[in-house]
Amino acid sequence: HFPQSYMMQGILKFKAKKRDNESIMLFDKAVAADSSYAHTYFWRGLAWIALEQPDKGLSNWTKLSALAPHNSFYTFMRGFLLSEMGDFDNAFNDLRRAMKAIAVDDEKYVGAQTILDKRIDLQFAANYLITNGYGLNENSFGLLKKGFCLLLAGNPKIALEEVKKAEQIEPSGTVFFLEALAYE
Repeated sequence: HFPQSYMMQGILKFKAKKRDNESIMLFDKAVAADSSYAHTYFWRGLAWIALEQPDKGLSNWTKLSALAPHNSFYTFMRGFLLSEMGDFDNAFNDLRRAMKAIAVDDEKYVGAQTILDKRIDLQFAANYLITNGYGLNENSFGLLKKGFCLLLAGNPKIALEEVKKAEQIEPSGTVFFLEALAYE
């Protein structure tokens, strides 16, 4: 009845073989020993993703989000997974919530394109999109959320394509703001 021990054994198996059901069996034992041991759900989800079963990974990370709702790393990871799975509405919600949880002081913006500046820009973009997006055409808003998720995931070229599609449906200040971020 040592969930941490089973989890650590599972991590070692996972790191050694990546695509192996043995690590999942150990993670299952850890969950059986203590279903509230949050870290196990992260690793079991990661193992399922490595086995190309992202739905099972998402199920574990959803449980993880319920157990550790204030852990922004887990929220980011689930948001990125949702984005990869094409669920950009829920991905946007997770990514925005995670960014809000680790908010930085916008007074520290220096305009020099530092990592901190980029992070402030992205936080502002998420808030701007929420504030101004709900009055937009639903398809345009969906494409803007998709573009934002792709931008955050490090795909500015594809993000820009989605934002331009949104612009064709309905031009808005939000479109121009996200275009500017994608070009940076």
